[in-house]
Amino acid sequence: MPSAEPTTPARHRSTYRPPVPAPAPESERPAAAEPRRRARHRAEPQGNRRLSAGRTGARRVTALTGLTAMLGLGALGAAAAHADPRATSHAHRAVSTVATPKLTKKTRDTIAPAAEPAVTGPLSTSEVPFTGGAQVTVEGDDLDDVASVTVGGAPATIVAADEHQLTFAVPATSPTALGAVEVAFADQAGAPVDVYAPAVDSASGEASAVAAATDATAAPAAPAAPAALGAPRPVIDAITHAPDASAPDDELTAPFVAPSAPVPGVASVTALAGSTETAAATSGGDRATTAAARATEPRERTVLTLTYTSDPRIDAQVNYVLSYWQNYNRDQFMVIEGYDCANFTSQSLLQRGWAMDGAWWYDFATGASSPTWTSSTAMRDWLYSRPDLATPLDDSQRAAVKVGDIAQFDWDNSGDRDHTAVVTRVEQIDAGTKVWVGGHTKDADYWDVDTALAGGGSVYYFSLR
Repeated sequence: MPSAEPTTPARHRSTYRPPVPAPAPESERPAAAEPRRRARHRAEPQGNRRLSAGRTGARRVTALTGLTAMLGLGALGAAAAHADPRATSHAHRAVSTVATPKLTKKTRDTIAPAAEPAVTGPLSTSEVPFTGGAQVTVEGDDLDDVASVTVGGAPATIVAADEHQLTFAVPATSPTALGAVEVAFADQAGAPVDVYAPAVDSASGEASAVAAATDATAAPAAPAAPAALGAPRPVIDAITHAPDASAPDDELTAPFVAPSAPVPGVASVTALAGSTETAAATSGGDRATTAAARATEPRERTVLTLTYTSDPRIDAQVNYVLSYWQNYNRDQFMVIEGYDCANFTSQSLLQRGWAMDGAWWYDFATGASSPTWTSSTAMRDWLYSRPDLATPLDDSQRAAVKVGDIAQFDWDNSGDRDHTAVVTRVEQIDAGTKVWVGGHTKDADYWDVDTALAGGGSVYYFSLR
């Protein structure tokens, strides 16, 4: 049998282990190699990591710096031009985005109390025909606050009005009321508007303008800039000008060198911020300045007058009607018994100076005539086609009717014209406009239109040129 290999009891097995060497002093330890980092591509995502406080602060500082630079360019742009003229374009571009508020009349009146309206100039004409309709213009201050105009006590229609000019249409009057009448103005509250005689310069004899007093109080101009720079461009002017789109890009990167001394004509940042308020206050103050100038000028209150005169053409027409409304002119014209109204009206228009043509005529030899000469409806249709001679009006426009115009009646409101007459008198009363007509068939010299319509029907007019 094989010999048994000697064994050592477990308890006799060796427990020897190699000794662990003592740690070396730290000064003798070799430096540990740093772990190798994989280079990250610039486009790789960073995950949800937040920027460090340092980097966030840097970005904030950068943004605030840019904003501060933009605000500063408005005031320092001209100073930059002192060091480098190319920087002027950069400053203009920066401030061009600042909007100036629109100064309305309401805002202006809030800044400075509204001055009372006043007439300071003469009427554009001194004579008008009694038939009315002529337009007259007058000049003054704050005339857009004038609410009404009267001529000889009769209301006139305001055609147009602005702060310094007002135009009104003269109302018609009776041919027996010729002569000078007063022109008066009233404001929104109904108070009379002062009328001043134009101020006269004793040295030259010429009228002096109210604006001269206002110009004298204007702020002096800014001092001139150095010759190399040319005239300084005010900051408010830069605000209202668009940037130069054709300027090269290198102008935007021109280096900025701050001047050691203030540049003439350059406003500070504070002045730039308050520029719009200053402009509004200055414009609003002009009203107060004008009122003050008006109060200090040696002026006297006066009265404006307008003279009504006759029109030879209308005089001839109306005189013909008043001469033959009852005693027919049979020696020259035929008479259509019971229907002579349009015929008689045509005769009066011939006296007014109208010329016969192929559409409107009368043959003195035979008594023949066109339908437009003798028929009210045919005359209406013909006048509709002649805006150079007449303008149609309805009864709601009675205030525009004047002596010499044509009146036509539709008694049954059928659409045809049943009667034609000539306006011989017009009056303006508190209740409105009163009109009288003269003619044939209803033989009359002054027939009240309202009385004629008492039994029903409608009236229409043609305002003649």
